[in-house]
Amino acid sequence: MVKERIKYYDTLRALAIISVIMLHIFQLWPDPEIMHFRIICFSEISRFGVPVFLMLSGALLLNREIELGDFFKRRFTRLIYPFIFYLIPYAILLYILVNYCTGFSILRGYLGNIPLIYNWYFWMILGAYLALPIINKFVQHASKKEMEYFILIFLLSSIFYQLSRGFGIKHFIDLTFILSPVGYMVFGYYLANTDFVKDFNLNVNTIIYIALFLFAITTIIKILGYGSVLPIEFTKNNVVARTEILASYMDYGIFQIIQAGSVFVLFRYIYQAKEGISSYVRRFLELDIVNKANVSLSRASYGVYLLHTTLLRPFKVIVSGTKFSGSMTCLVIIFTTFCLVVVSWAIVLLLNRIPFINKFTGYH
Repeated sequence: MVKERIKYYDTLRALAIISVIMLHIFQLWPDPEIMHFRIICFSEISRFGVPVFLMLSGALLLNREIELGDFFKRRFTRLIYPFIFYLIPYAILLYILVNYCTGFSILRGYLGNIPLIYNWYFWMILGAYLALPIINKFVQHASKKEMEYFILIFLLSSIFYQLSRGFGIKHFIDLTFILSPVGYMVFGYYLANTDFVKDFNLNVNTIIYIALFLFAITTIIKILGYGSVLPIEFTKNNVVARTEILASYMDYGIFQIIQAGSVFVLFRYIYQAKEGISSYVRRFLELDIVNKANVSLSRASYGVYLLHTTLLRPFKVIVSGTKFSGSMTCLVIIFTTFCLVVVSWAIVLLLNRIPFINKFTGYH
């Protein structure tokens, strides 16, 4: 029997991979300005992608019966095999570009320790998966209040570290087990399984409007922080994940958590909307062609994530130094994001049609 797919999960995963690629495209043109803001400041609009991926992992994998042998065999092979599969052409391409093509010597630094520095997301999610069977036991046996206690510590830890960074407070308090990818996973499970309509006596459209408001206000705050209008120390926080030997690009700031959570709740309840503007959005998302595209991109998202890095690295060198006006840069970012998503998606779908190779493409 084929397990029925949860539509808003597919939509969220498709949206998350688009947002991640757009974020990387924003970084190609860090200097152009529009409305007296550097355009890269608006990349904060798409910063929710990786947190949403983690939240979806929590929603899908937590509170399940996990047999360790089967878990490591199934989940880790689906994670590791595509990583190796896409790492090989990445390493070969980088070697050729650096040693035989003029102008690519800037990439030489990436040749050292390639397996370890290639794709930080893989190493982050690998660690989260190692912890998942442990945290799963907590979720299975936790009461609603105990779950909310975990989420409360997750949020308070974010605020604490962010204020510590903002005011330059030094301390020895270590809450990074909770304020980590595991925290996002538990948060995602909680948001997916809490009935906000019943528990908070709210109708679906009210929840949607609250989620939209929270997304808008947190995104604006993050843009203002990136644009130096607000102190970035109070709007962004990835310092808690940094030690002498570990580094992560994850943002565990309270505004990032709320932004990602609001996107998750927004699409969960859009699929329940029966009236108002939200219902029209739901009908659009449920169109057969849109639904099939969401499912396809969702299933290909891990492969797209790994592959787009290989495509992006030489492209970044080629376009470096290319200058556009502010408005033109915005159009170029949108167009380039669209092209990179479509090309990566098409390659993954094509590879997935090849016998044996399809086991390694990251299409699930």
